[in-house]
Amino acid sequence: MIKIKVILILINLSLLMANLKFDSVKIGIPESLGVFGLISVDFEISNISTNEDDVFYLTLGTFPIPIIGGAGLTYKRYFNSFQIDPISNTYFKPYVSTTLFSCYMMGASDSMANTYNMATLGFGADFFVIKVNSTNINIQAGVFTQYNFSEREFFGSPSDQPLIWPTINIKISQDF
Repeated sequence: MIKIKVILILINLSLLMANLKFDSVKIGIPESLGVFGLISVDFEISNISTNEDDVFYLTLGTFPIPIIGGAGLTYKRYFNSFQIDPISNTYFKPYVSTTLFSCYMMGASDSMANTYNMATLGFGADFFVIKVNSTNINIQAGVFTQYNFSEREFFGSPSDQPLIWPTINIKISQDF
């Protein structure tokens, strides 16, 4: 029975992914999945918003050793355009984002994986670093907090007070 459920989930994800546009790969702590997505991929869900500063993503991520990971829906609102400053050839683009996602943590060999439903709220900025051919490399930095709906509590952070996580990652994206 479990194999049938896994196969149905994979078929549904494959059909969904066929209609999505690849946006970026992030390496580091993203504002969307936090530690559940140290390596994450964003796929833009098009035709939801006519404003190019409002973006919706399907976000998939995992830890480098796939004992934890997650997937969810991210909304990101940018506060200025992606116009590169012609003098310095850089840009600074602040944003706010929120993500609803499910994550998993593998247990010991004799126990099941734990799954949780969570939400994040993050603030940060996107900094342009370099463009090579059609590949853009940016650094994103900011802060976020995570709420665990399954446990009805904020997810613990390195600072523990006020439960705020730092976010910094390298974002690699393509121009299409």
